[in-house]
Amino acid sequence: MDFLHAMFPRAVESAAALLNSVFVAVGDGCHALTVSIRAHSASDDYFVTTVPFCTAGARITADQGDTERIVTLMLAGRIGGLVVRTANEDGTFRVCGWYLQDDAAVPLSRAQVFNAYCIDPDGEPIPPERGVEYAEAPPLNA
Repeated sequence: MDFLHAMFPRAVESAAALLNSVFVAVGDGCHALTVSIRAHSASDDYFVTTVPFCTAGARITADQGDTERIVTLMLAGRIGGLVVRTANEDGTFRVCGWYLQDDAAVPLSRAQVFNAYCIDPDGEPIPPERGVEYAEAPPLNA
């Protein structure tokens, strides 16, 4: 990561700020962030990784190696998505997400998140996962 930061300081700082804004925006609790980045514009291949993290007020707990992997992945492509799955105390989950294009993270609506999870690649419906609330993503400050 030090090498990438030395070569592309603004890009690394921008990706790290975006990642931090996701951590802050989803609020307190334990979460799993999945990042999916398109390999390149002419490909249907994606690089995907998931990182667990917890937030409590201003405190964010995440493995540094995991966060560096996410930042590196975000540098690898310009199009993709971020999805956060939050575990609720009652055993249910909340899922929200953002569409990434260039340097912007656009919040997805509840319907867009639902469609992403409940429609297969062929356009066929998939039953919603039991105990999951598909939620509108909060805006990010990055």
